[in-house]
Amino acid sequence: RGQILSLRDQGVQVYAAALHRDSVPITELNFQQPSAVVIGNEGNGLTNEAIEHCHDRVTIPMRGRAESFNASTAAAIVLWEMERNGAGGTSHG
Repeated sequence: RGQILSLRDQGVQVYAAALHRDSVPITELNFQQPSAVVIGNEGNGLTNEAIEHCHDRVTIPMRGRAESFNASTAAAIVLWEMERNGAGGTSHG
């Protein structure tokens, strides 16, 4: 939570990677301003508290019967999309 708030205080747009009916497909975002995407672990995902501190929820559109990606695959896809659709993302580990 502290790192998310610190990023927000620095003017970074912070998104939570979370499966939710209100999640925005990451392919629809414009990463022209400094941005970060928070990704949870594979077993539990992000806590509700962490999600609430983010500006918005995002999801990776998937076809077929897959329900989710593991965390490292999701991170790679998110970084690719941030680079593809913006001036490069802000990466914080």
